[in-house]
Amino acid sequence: MQRGHGPRGGQRLHDGGVKAQPDAPRPGHPARVLGDDDRAAPARLLDVSAAEGITWTVPALRDWLREQRGAEISADWLWELLRR
Repeated sequence: MQRGHGPRGGQRLHDGGVKAQPDAPRPGHPARVLGDDDRAAPARLLDVSAAEGITWTVPALRDWLREQRGAEISADWLWELLRR
């Protein structure tokens, strides 16, 4: 047995590579994927806000999505989506 790999862990890595290693459990609930309507709602909000001279920060928009749409998304990921 190899040190630090647990029982058969080293052999599994040798035989099947990284994909053969068991995946660690993830804390928290599974991520909810934004649907088409969830993606369109912020776009409409930003268009209306821009016409009225209002600007949004990414964290404020993330909070709006959580409160109004029930969508949990990180500010970093929202920033990436907005840049697309």
